[in-house]
Amino acid sequence: MRNWFIISLNALFVNYNCLMLLICKTKLRQYACKISKHAESRTRGNNLYFRIWGIILAKLERIKAKLNKLKNIDVNFEVFGSKTHKYSLNPVLTENEIVSFEKKHNLTIPEEYRLFIREMGNGGAGPFYGLLPLEDNEDQIVDLDSDFHLAFEKPLILENLEKFKEYDEKIEAAFQSGKMDEEQALWDLKESMIEKEYLAAAKGIKFLCHEGCCMFNILVMRGKEKGTVWWFDFSEGGSFSGVVPLSLGEKKMTFFDWYEIWLDNSLEYFENKNAALSSYAKFVYFG
Repeated sequence: MRNWFIISLNALFVNYNCLMLLICKTKLRQYACKISKHAESRTRGNNLYFRIWGIILAKLERIKAKLNKLKNIDVNFEVFGSKTHKYSLNPVLTENEIVSFEKKHNLTIPEEYRLFIREMGNGGAGPFYGLLPLEDNEDQIVDLDSDFHLAFEKPLILENLEKFKEYDEKIEAAFQSGKMDEEQALWDLKESMIEKEYLAAAKGIKFLCHEGCCMFNILVMRGKEKGTVWWFDFSEGGSFSGVVPLSLGEKKMTFFDWYEIWLDNSLEYFENKNAALSSYAKFVYFG
């Protein structure tokens, strides 16, 4: 009886050990499977990353070639604003200078623009009066420490604001009544309202260039729309004063898109005698 008990106990331990070994092997297989899937996922991620970077670098080389071609063609500076920059680029920024700027404002500069100022030039040749350097916003008030709050589907169009319409109606009524003091007071209130909208919109952005008549193109540096280019116009009487995204159809316009449009339109002017780019207004997207 005692021998039978010992044999049964040994059999139990053997079965237990076999069970534990089976469990361990199963766990190991599951873990190995997870590692394999993770490695595969990382490989796919890395491949996607390199493909995206390949596209960006190809765009940069294409832009370099087109800029050089335009510089050689437009020797008399016929393209609007080219007499200002004469197709010359400012010296590039070093990686340390770029990182210093990013640390100062606790942000990461959008990749395309970052690559441009590091590999091509920190401002100079560009649309209209030229590309502004990284730290130059042409004396416009900018808050780079806060996120841009507008969305592609919901831009800011001043004339659509109820307060804007209300002030316009009251100003017109005061003007028609000859109440000059009241009219001026209403103008002051309207300008104060516009200033508040400006300060709210000028967060997380970089002024890229000045089209003239207080119309600017801006790059979103932080926030949901980071990396996209927008129309920025707070001039009185503009056809759609406000802050509105630029697009290529339904596609959001990036820095390289924006820069290459200027190059393509300028080259078209010389090659096919088409009208040169006079404004990015035709690329404004209203949603």
